[in-house]
Amino acid sequence: MQSTKPPRPTGVTIIAILALAIGVIGLIGGAVLIGFSALLASSIPFLGLGGIFAGLTLIIAGVVLFFASIWLLVGWGFLNGKGWAWTVGLIFSFLSILLAIFVAATGQLTGVVGLLIWGLMIYYLFTGPVKAFFGKGPAINPAYANPP
Repeated sequence: MQSTKPPRPTGVTIIAILALAIGVIGLIGGAVLIGFSALLASSIPFLGLGGIFAGLTLIIAGVVLFFASIWLLVGWGFLNGKGWAWTVGLIFSFLSILLAIFVAATGQLTGVVGLLIWGLMIYYLFTGPVKAFFGKGPAINPAYANPP
């Protein structure tokens, strides 16, 4: 007899929406950077600096679009209880913690807020019902137990 997947915890839905929102904001930001790079190329003709700045901006836009795509996939995986999404979400949350530490070290409040949010997300992903939903741990709650 096949075991049924436990129901999705409400917190997983919330972090899935957060991941999807990060992805959408990243896609918009990447598109804005691409437009900005075109503006730079055409408005700074001095010694070809516009082209250099435009190229650097395009590289940054590519990185932003890459990470935005990853967060969109992770959000979808969270909603569907994919085990790989749990793993990738943890990896990128730890990377986000490192970025938040850097931002906090510059004295910006957003870094502290980021540390709090990403720290809570990592903690939550390691709770029993969440791990059980993603197939990463034993069901510790009778509601998540496999049927006989």
